[in-house]
Amino acid sequence: MSSQWINAIVRLAYRMADWVATVALGKLSYAQTNIPNPNNALQALWAPLLLLHLGGPDTITAYSLEDNQLWIRHLLGMGVQANVAIYVIVMSWRHFWFSFMLIPAFVAGIIKYGERTWALTLACHDKFGYIVPFYYLMAGSMKDKDRYKNVLIMAHMMVKKFKRYIENYDIGRFSFEVPHRTSEEPKFLAEMNRDDDTCLGDVLEVEMGLMYDLLYTKVAITFTKRGCIFRSISFMCTVSVLVGLFRLIAMK
Repeated sequence: MSSQWINAIVRLAYRMADWVATVALGKLSYAQTNIPNPNNALQALWAPLLLLHLGGPDTITAYSLEDNQLWIRHLLGMGVQANVAIYVIVMSWRHFWFSFMLIPAFVAGIIKYGERTWALTLACHDKFGYIVPFYYLMAGSMKDKDRYKNVLIMAHMMVKKFKRYIENYDIGRFSFEVPHRTSEEPKFLAEMNRDDDTCLGDVLEVEMGLMYDLLYTKVAITFTKRGCIFRSISFMCTVSVLVGLFRLIAMK
């Protein structure tokens, strides 16, 4: 019973995240327009922080497979929220050095929100399994007797091979096309049967974990070159805003 309550609370929080951020951005835009405040720049800092909130944590981007297929809605939502955040920043701009801190904060928020939309898009349109990390690993790499390495390699191969069964998933119907067998599959199966040190149960466990990460988290973009570049930019922008905030507090 307790697990059901926890599941319901997590689901409710996931569904309400976008709504809460939308209401908060609307309130900020109204306050910047109609309520004079000498600390408008500090108050406007909440706008890009809400974009960071909409980006969500790295451990969850979707709650179900259908959420991945709604990536266009998230993209449109990102555009609307970004425009509102820009409006708040412009309306709160003052000839004060801290106003410039809103720019890196906005960049970090857009990158964070964009990561989520990017992950949803990849999970929905990855027809060839390229989002599987280390997808270039093959059974031929299993040259040593390292059991854990062999389990990881085989799990990666199984994810890449069996992920195509989910590609034709559509709302309201299930259409699973059996993929054509390739010359690699007999070698792969033979390698599994020959290797006594590799337990099929361990392989399936790792495979399910990888599949969950690819469909419901940001792993698909975190371990890419572009993902690392954007993550580094976002981190540097966040640190610069934090340093500027500490300086502003010290001056007061």
